[in-house]
Amino acid sequence: MARVEFSRLLSSLVLVFITLDSLVLARANGLIRLPQELSQVQRVRQGAQIVVQQYEEWARQTQVGDDPQVQQALSRWQAEAHSVLAVVDVARLISQSREVQQTISRAIERRQRNIIVDMLAADPGVRRWWAPTVTFYVVGGTPGIRVLQQQAVVTTPTIEAIAHRPELAGFAQILELEVSQGRLRLVSQDDQWQRLQQLQAEMLILQHSLDRIKQLAALSAVTGPGVVVEASDRPGGYLWDEIVHEEDIETIVSSLADAGAIGIEVGGVRWNAQSWIRCIGPVIVVNGKTVSANPVVVRAVLPVGQDPQRLVEALSAVQRSFAQLGKRLAIHPERELTLPASPTTTPTSP
Repeated sequence: MARVEFSRLLSSLVLVFITLDSLVLARANGLIRLPQELSQVQRVRQGAQIVVQQYEEWARQTQVGDDPQVQQALSRWQAEAHSVLAVVDVARLISQSREVQQTISRAIERRQRNIIVDMLAADPGVRRWWAPTVTFYVVGGTPGIRVLQQQAVVTTPTIEAIAHRPELAGFAQILELEVSQGRLRLVSQDDQWQRLQQLQAEMLILQHSLDRIKQLAALSAVTGPGVVVEASDRPGGYLWDEIVHEEDIETIVSSLADAGAIGIEVGGVRWNAQSWIRCIGPVIVVNGKTVSANPVVVRAVLPVGQDPQRLVEALSAVQRSFAQLGKRLAIHPERELTLPASPTTTPTSP
């Protein structure tokens, strides 16, 4: 009898051991979860669903929600979020989340790149370019999007439209493009080539900035299309409003600068940020130098490739004002003008 009781006890212990062992194995394989742990997993899943919705909203706002790679990444991450069985799976979920973020970022870059290429391909200057192949760069960054070109191929309206296109906010790429026979081609590059091009683009940016500073300071000669303006008193005029004064010349200079002139000269004296003009009786003084009056000759130059008619139109209001008072403002567009650099001495204050 004792043996039967012992045998039953032993069998019960074995059964309990097998049951506990099965529970441990099932827990280790994620087949069962403890109540507290179930709550944590639910929170992870809920949090993952919120992140998915945020990613979907980001993709929608940046208009890349229809991108196949974005849709695939979101679907895959959503499936991973639903398959979380334990808190230890969170690390895998975070890794997958980074992949989704990178996929959306790459899709945004592709879309921005395609927008810029489409805008440039439709540019009239690009479509008219039948000269030998020319290369230029589109550079993004903190100052905004810039088009760096040694030859004026892309027109100013297109450059301004790219700079103000809302979808291109945050653009931070460097694109190399070629134009030949009226067609645009985006040059593809691997990572090493990209780094080289980035350095070259940065050098171009620095050179472009230096050249622009020299132009604004009148320290370098400039050549390009432009206008020659002759401002004259009213014939036989002697009243104040019938005579060309310093305010008239300043208005002419400001109008030309606002229209994009990269170099201006008044009476043979280059105009810069420190320049000044004074009328002393019948004499006009610019930067301390006496210049010819009646007419006062103002010359202005635009970047190569631009239409000098732009400067003519910029002076139309001044020309009408002159005509009403009997004064004369003759404007002569020129295909090419050269303004020499000014001396390096600082203009004496009036």
